Amino acid sequence: MLLTDAAEAAARVAARGAHDRFQAGISTSRIEARMYRDAASYLAGRGVPVLTIDTTRRDPRGVVEQVAERITENTQGPSDQDVTT
Repeated sequence: MLLTDAAEAAARVAARGAHDRFQAGISTSRIEARMYRDAASYLAGRGVPVLTIDTTRRDPRGVVEQVAERITENTQGPSDQDVTT
């Protein structure tokens, strides 16, 4: 889950323009941020692997690299050293 500070989210929406009524300022951003954090906590508490990345001050390229790294970690099969014959 990509998370960001509510004030930063509101500023990003203000800069690009709201897409719908759910992007109506800081209060909406606070509610949305809380709901995403609650969802991540709920899933993690049930054993679901959850990667949360705070994007508040992160460069988009760094976020993409972190996501790609996690995907690679979870999709690689056993290495040749791990396989026994």
